[in-house]
Amino acid sequence: MVGKGVGSRKARGKRQEARGKRQEARGKRQEARGKRHEARGKRQEARGKRQEARGKRQEANFLALLIMRMVLPP
Repeated sequence: MVGKGVGSRKARGKRQEARGKRQEARGKRQEARGKRHEARGKRQEARGKRQEARGKRQEANFLALLIMRMVLPP
């Protein structure tokens, strides 16, 4: 280990334990980040579907309006 003096066996054990806790905490953070990213992707996908549906409705309404104007002239 660079920068660490040759301490007692007890001290080495404590360092290893602390390192393990840090690694565990990092893993939990990464997992949480992954879940957030996944959730964001799902939200974006849902938003896209809603926008697509809205566009289809608008197009249908527009075409219906055109047809009505052609069929029933003012």
